[in-house]
Amino acid sequence: MVQKIFEPFTRVGPLSDSRGEASLGIGLALVKRLVELHGGRISVESGCPGTGSEFLVRLPTEPALSDQPSAPETKPALTLRRSRSIVLVEDNSDVAGAIVVALKQAGYRVTLFADAFSALAALSDMKPHAILLDIGLPGMDGYELAAKLRKERNCRDALFIAISGFKRRQAAEAADDFDHYFTKPVNLSSLLNVLGSTLAEAEQTTAATAGPAPEKTSLQVLLIEDHAALSAAMAELLNREGFEVRTAFSGEEGLKFASDFRPQLILCDLNLPDMGGQEVVRRLRSNPATRHAYAVILTALSEAEIRTFNDEATKLGVDEFIRKPLMPEVVHSLAGRLKR
Repeated sequence: MVQKIFEPFTRVGPLSDSRGEASLGIGLALVKRLVELHGGRISVESGCPGTGSEFLVRLPTEPALSDQPSAPETKPALTLRRSRSIVLVEDNSDVAGAIVVALKQAGYRVTLFADAFSALAALSDMKPHAILLDIGLPGMDGYELAAKLRKERNCRDALFIAISGFKRRQAAEAADDFDHYFTKPVNLSSLLNVLGSTLAEAEQTTAATAGPAPEKTSLQVLLIEDHAALSAAMAELLNREGFEVRTAFSGEEGLKFASDFRPQLILCDLNLPDMGGQEVVRRLRSNPATRHAYAVILTALSEAEIRTFNDEATKLGVDEFIRKPLMPEVVHSLAGRLKR
């Protein structure tokens, strides 16, 4: 019985309260899957009833390999995925965290929403390549949200993937708008395989019918912004201008990405959760890989305050202060200056 508790949809003992009745029995299965993805293992020891249980997690000191051995990914493959936008709508922070980490490590740009209504409001200004929806969302379930998004011009061609603790409803009940359906705990390797193969096939089909693509600049941009929806909107603007964008959600994450990405343009929020934007720029200036990048601080300050800051910008190691949110004409002007 002890080992069965790690199996999906398994619950042990009577359900004595309302909280137990709402349980799906996927929590420990999800934990076991996450531990195994990191190359570790989990075990449990339990004594007499009422004395509690002890869970032991063992993790390797070196990064784990993926489920199946594979050759190192080439830079073009990673670069291609960095141009792909993935939206995830999931109200369970643990599940969302694991999926976001896997997608970002694979090179995708990820925007996370915790409910259907915030996703609907923000997606009107986005054009995602794939939309991952939890079915059991508060207020509006994933089926209804998918049906609404399929009617939006900017989302109708996206890849729709359901993520649920329940089995897919039968066609006899009602048709749904999902291309793929994953049951929790999600096999992250399978999810990444579906995303990679399906999006690549769709892009090949589009390229074959659209003819030669317009020439674009290969300038690289590191965008450091902790507000997920605002970050996604700004990244979309930069992509339209032809930039290759790498997104970070904290100063430390931005500093980590900088060395291997080697951006020509750095856009950094003034107030990040872990450090100020000026401190991020100061540390990037000491890194040979980013010493000569054009550094812009993004801020919600007034135009008058920004003019004052710009008078002292060079002394602060910053090239320019720009007011948020980024506007298309500002991005176009930046692109022109950097190309020259």
